Amino acid sequence: MDNRIASDTIIEFYKDDFNFKVFAGPGAGKTYFLIKNIIETIKNSLKLKGNNNRKILCITYTNVAVDEIKRRLGDYKKYVEVSTIHSFLYEYVIKPYQAQLKAVIKQVYNCEIPREMNMYPRPEGFGLLTKLKKSEFIELLKEKYQLEIAADVTKKKLSEYVIDLKEINTYPFQALNNEPRIINSLNLSDEEALKLKTAIWKEEGVLDFDEILYFSYVLLKNFKFISYDIQYHFPYILIDEYQDTNPIQNEMIKIISSNKNVSIGVVGDVAQSIYGFQGAVYKEFKEFDTSIKHCKKFVIDGNRRSNKNIVNFLNYVRKTDDDLNEQQCITNIHNESKVKFVTTENDDIDVLSTIGEDTIVLCRRWADAFKYVSSISLIQNSCLKKIHNYYRYILDRDLIKDFENDNINWISQIRLIVKIKEAVEKGDFARIVYEASKLFKIELFDKTAKRHNTQEYRELIKFINLVISFKDDDSYYYIISKLKETLDSIELNKIVELELPKLGDENYINGFTDNLYKLELSTLKIMVNEIFTNDSKYVTIHRTKGKEYNKVFVNLEPLREESELGGIVKVLTNPKIIDDNQYLETEFTRIAYVAFSRAINDLYIHIEYIPDEIKEMIKSFDNYIKEKKIEKFYEILYIDKNGKQIKLR
Repeated sequence: MDNRIASDTIIEFYKDDFNFKVFAGPGAGKTYFLIKNIIETIKNSLKLKGNNNRKILCITYTNVAVDEIKRRLGDYKKYVEVSTIHSFLYEYVIKPYQAQLKAVIKQVYNCEIPREMNMYPRPEGFGLLTKLKKSEFIELLKEKYQLEIAADVTKKKLSEYVIDLKEINTYPFQALNNEPRIINSLNLSDEEALKLKTAIWKEEGVLDFDEILYFSYVLLKNFKFISYDIQYHFPYILIDEYQDTNPIQNEMIKIISSNKNVSIGVVGDVAQSIYGFQGAVYKEFKEFDTSIKHCKKFVIDGNRRSNKNIVNFLNYVRKTDDDLNEQQCITNIHNESKVKFVTTENDDIDVLSTIGEDTIVLCRRWADAFKYVSSISLIQNSCLKKIHNYYRYILDRDLIKDFENDNINWISQIRLIVKIKEAVEKGDFARIVYEASKLFKIELFDKTAKRHNTQEYRELIKFINLVISFKDDDSYYYIISKLKETLDSIELNKIVELELPKLGDENYINGFTDNLYKLELSTLKIMVNEIFTNDSKYVTIHRTKGKEYNKVFVNLEPLREESELGGIVKVLTNPKIIDDNQYLETEFTRIAYVAFSRAINDLYIHIEYIPDEIKEMIKSFDNYIKEKKIEKFYEILYIDKNGKQIKLR
């Protein structure tokens, strides 16, 4: 492709006579490129000079990226609106046009929102009920909406009543004439489901993320003055990570940029498009063009992150990509560490202790990380995988997010078990009281209390002695059972009821609850302290976008639906980044590519020891090396049962 540029190239976007698209791979300096061109546009654009009402709009896809761009802009950030797509749509479409929004909801769903009610986005990590208690809401449903639902229905179930964008948010985008249906997780009739959704909108005024997308699209489509207003305030629009754009977002961007007085630039990489499960379609970036004005295309082919062997390996993986099939190693040219494919004699070998504990482990699923924690047994690992599979294939939920938000009972109970046990083991009485106060009311440290209750102290000691008795191989079921017995027997004011559904109960789920009950205290500790932490060395690949690590170990065990691919060795024998007829394989390859490209100096890839398959992969590597006339970039590392490393190639 022509127009190859560096990350510090100024493309004179401020001249207003073209739009642009930049293909840029991992480590290319995309953010640096955006910052440089934003600052030059601020300095040179006549549209921005002396007009405090006009800014540059910069859209990116995570709050972390938003904060990083603002930090790098420094004092220039006052001239730029940096935002995620959802935050931008709320601030500039939903929030200022509440009357129009309510008219749309009335027209589409026959739901009349009170004039005084301000619609707002669901806070991240919370459900749809933020003002009312669940019991109050259920009573309101009965009295005001003539809808009766079970009193024990969970907040989580109620929060699943959102509009379903799957039918409309498809490529190529085609708006439906009928309104999107309401997701119905309680198997109500369509009429009852709409009543429940109506109640949430009218009583809470809260919008789910997909509802913000849908209603913003309808508002922009039906009320031209909204897009005109945005076009005036933001004559320059820059969008990072455009390969993560889904069809309805792309359609809105087309509407907003459909004016010759607006200049738009997008930056992305089709090889890093891994959010297909959220509706993202790499074609939206690959085919991005504008009919309003000429769209220039650029390529940043430098890689400022990885060493030359990793870069050559990445080029091999994306060799079929027509737009950017070869990056150049720019800065990390002195480190000559080869890409190491690690295979072992059996699954019991502690790989990490052999290659170094300072390694970041990247996996498809969080449960896959547990095989690299030597203190977790194969049986416990099996239970964790079954719990993960329930979340992925039945609930279609991100368990890591649920752990972060800590708003699900069994997760809260796991955290409570671990934190109380740790406080007891450390002899931290203040911490013990703090954690125990989540279970019952304690007045020991209450300064307003007339006198300290010695009976309360004695009862608390009973509780502490119980916690002391818990052993690392005690199961979740045993621990919760004993805690429930203690809470029922001691003379303390209980404020919560611990949950332990029995077989046959509505909340007991085969394949999930039974495996949860088998988890041991030692496993729970690792979950809380090593896996689900901000600084965990075990990371799912989807959470590594935009990050880099010195030493990376990659596990790419296929998901259930990918079993026919045969694993990473077969995929790497003939890698395909893009192929519309082989979605599973290309998505798997892109996920692998993202994982590999996080490494700065050392990259290890775990593979099964299947000699014939490994030979075919090596043959493909060597043919590429010969064709490109480059040095050998890989090694095959075999670790025997004694932990000894043996180079096979």
